[in-house]
Amino acid sequence: MWTRHSEERFSGKPLAPFVNERHGEGDRTEHGFFASPVIADLDGDGRPEVVLAGGDRHMYAWHGDGSAVAGFPFLVVDRSKVESIDPQSEEVTFKPDAGALMQGKIVDTPAVGDIDGDGRPEIVVGTNEEYAADKDGGLNAGSVNTTSLSLLGQTGVLNFANSRVYAFEADGSLVKGWPAKVGIINAELLPDVGEGITGSPVLAKLTCPSGGTGVKVGVIPDAGPGYLFNADGTSCHGQSGGHDNALSTDVSAGVGQVDHPVFPAVGLPAFGDLGGLQPSFVAPVAGLLRALDLVVPDYQVGGQDFTAAWDPATGQMRPGFPAQQNDLAFLTGPSVADIDGLPGEEIVAGTASLDLQAFNALGRPVSSAWPKLTGDWTVATPLIGSFGDAPHKSVVNLTRLGGVFVYDTSAPVCSPSSSPRFHHDPANSGDYARDAVPPGKPQNAKLVGGTLTVTAPGDDLLCGTADHYEVLGSSGWTTSPVKPAAAGTAQAIPVGANARSVSVRAVDEAGNVGRPVVVRR
Repeated sequence: MWTRHSEERFSGKPLAPFVNERHGEGDRTEHGFFASPVIADLDGDGRPEVVLAGGDRHMYAWHGDGSAVAGFPFLVVDRSKVESIDPQSEEVTFKPDAGALMQGKIVDTPAVGDIDGDGRPEIVVGTNEEYAADKDGGLNAGSVNTTSLSLLGQTGVLNFANSRVYAFEADGSLVKGWPAKVGIINAELLPDVGEGITGSPVLAKLTCPSGGTGVKVGVIPDAGPGYLFNADGTSCHGQSGGHDNALSTDVSAGVGQVDHPVFPAVGLPAFGDLGGLQPSFVAPVAGLLRALDLVVPDYQVGGQDFTAAWDPATGQMRPGFPAQQNDLAFLTGPSVADIDGLPGEEIVAGTASLDLQAFNALGRPVSSAWPKLTGDWTVATPLIGSFGDAPHKSVVNLTRLGGVFVYDTSAPVCSPSSSPRFHHDPANSGDYARDAVPPGKPQNAKLVGGTLTVTAPGDDLLCGTADHYEVLGSSGWTTSPVKPAAAGTAQAIPVGANARSVSVRAVDEAGNVGRPVVVRR
């Protein structure tokens, strides 16, 4: 009996396998990329670059013509742990007392945005680095001090370690104060996807108890507490006992929760608008019994998985969270958007089980229509958007065996969507403030004499109002004096009576350029 993923015709052959490169004890690197590319303007010339983290422990960036950005690629490793780096291969040899565990790759997608307010983007990325806690100043989680967790660490059931998250300038230089340590409650959980930081970092402007107001970095490891870091690499919630305070793990307010403390586990985080004065930090978590279920023999009765949402102002869970899930959110994360048409936004999250969940801002199922039965493991962050002229949003979900599920919602197309897809936006920036959605294409174009009449697009496809129109002439694209109206409004744009062909496009405030409409006489 053969399943689709073991049937040879569907196996993907003959694809070349990843080739181990500069591998060795504690240094597993490979050619190729596990992370997604990020599109961002690194050099300020108005043209975007491609930023990508590699399985070979390097950060890459290319211009649109394929040439490397100055300063890239570069090696990403905590230099304080390194004894030597081979000048030819850049193979890393760690100091004997570094406590280096299995590591090497970068599997998470970088976040790119201006974290320090200097008007230039920084690149924030976590790595698979793991250093034994007893050789790395102890578990860097000052606020995580539960008795049960401490006892398990002392008995060796759990293997405490720290990973690293970095912030680099656009030229590849390290931002002062970084890297920051991220605590892990069980090192070497799984090869590659269960080592170090596997939850791609995200950015948002927040107000924290320690560090004030500014852009913060949200990050989770493969198994351990979540953190919010300031632009200088310090914790948003200060320190205790010389260690950075993490987000709360000791909670018992969730509906049906019996397994606690809870820790982020093998998933992806997101910032989203769940009400209040600032975004919430959302991530999949597992209870301590569930974590033990992965590392000790036999089934651990009472183990649970959840979706968590924290209030950055306090570092505590929002009321009603964590919300119970059926399994780990393995390799996936939550999306946040309005899906019920009522005020506020909801969390949509899949797991390695058979369903897709949706929770409101109180951690409860959105309606009796949720969860959705997918029959398979969700392997991608749900995508929330719309198709064509549909009046309402849809939720798109992908599963391991190749299933594509699309669910209708009652939310209008233009209702709020603070984080409707993987890593926030179409550029994969991970930046909560990034507008990477271009204006729509002007519709219903008709050229009469020297006037082009169109139906106005929005600044985000067919939603909102674009910033300005551009008209293509003999000297290139020039700004039209006609200001765009709200999407769906009929407008007249003067283009010249002698033009044989007219092209008009919309541009939004972020500089995103929409597709042009082209009309010929």
